[in-house]
Amino acid sequence: MKNILNVFEKELGLVCNTNQYVELSMRLIQKSCSIGLDNAELLKVIARGNGLSITSYTSDVFQNVFFCYLTMIHSCFQDFLKSYEKLVGSEVYGKTYNNRDDMGHLKWIVREMKNDPDSLEKDAINICEYYRLLRNDFIHSGEENSRLKTAYSMLTNVAEAFKKSKMSHTLNAPNGVGCLNYDDQVLFSRATIIVAKLALHQHVWVASPPFFVDFRLN
Repeated sequence: MKNILNVFEKELGLVCNTNQYVELSMRLIQKSCSIGLDNAELLKVIARGNGLSITSYTSDVFQNVFFCYLTMIHSCFQDFLKSYEKLVGSEVYGKTYNNRDDMGHLKWIVREMKNDPDSLEKDAINICEYYRLLRNDFIHSGEENSRLKTAYSMLTNVAEAFKKSKMSHTLNAPNGVGCLNYDDQVLFSRATIIVAKLALHQHVWVASPPFFVDFRLN
């Protein structure tokens, strides 16, 4: 079986690269026109000048773009988790996820793990869970509101290792509903990689015994 971590990292890289191009476009518009991105009429003029038609505009449109960043990462991460469930020798191989538990695939997998995550890994799990609920709140119009607040409260002391930035001193994330920015998707993507490596940090059978591969990641 192909290494699902390599597949995930490649797919996540493509998603993050796409997000970067979209973000760059928004910033270039703002910089070149010296306008705020809340200037609806001027944005419509710019769009028409570039062969596009913006027929409607709402003040939260750019928050929606940030949500789309998170949704793309979430979709990619969910594909990894589902591949992990099918991986012979994984902690959940042969088991069935019951969505009536309403805990999400990630928390179910973590619950089945034999080894407890370390503090950094726990932070990564909490970050992934928060952005999962945030995505669900966006898609399903506020259905996750109470659990979302609880999940956000668990991110008050996220390890500084997560928040280092090559472009600035620290990431401006995590953020709540209505206050999202580009750094949220950076934080989310970093956390998914750590969780993916945690999931594969075991002896995993990839064929019938006695043939196996040790996926311990140093």
